[in-house]
Amino acid sequence: MRRPIFLFFVIMILVDFVFAQKKITGVKQASLPVIETSDHVKLFVKTAGIGTVCIFLHGGPAAWSKSFEEMGGHNLEKKLKIVYFDQRGCGKSDTAAERNYSLDRMGDDIEDIRRA
Repeated sequence: MRRPIFLFFVIMILVDFVFAQKKITGVKQASLPVIETSDHVKLFVKTAGIGTVCIFLHGGPAAWSKSFEEMGGHNLEKKLKIVYFDQRGCGKSDTAAERNYSLDRMGDDIEDIRRA
C-alpha cells in the first residue's frame, strides 16, 4: 500500500515540475487579467472566491499559480478570496527588463497588486 502512494506523489511532483517549466505561449497578453507594476512589468493576476483576501505566492523558479489553483485552490475559494498571481518571469507574467527578481521587488509587486 505504501509503494502506490509513494509512486503517486512522485508522479504528481514530476508532472508539476515538467509543466511548471514551460513558458505559456500563444496567449494574447491583452486578453489576460494583468496589472502593471510600478516598474512597468505586466503581472498576471486572477481573483476568485469569497471572504477574506488571501494572496497566493507560488514557489519557483519558473512555477506558476495555475497548478495550485487546479490542485487545491478551488477548495479555499469557498471561504477565501484568493488572488492568484504569476511572479515576474513566471507563467503568464512578463519578465523584468532590468532582471530585478529580488525579495524587495516581490514585496513591491505584492503592494502593487494590493493597491490595484
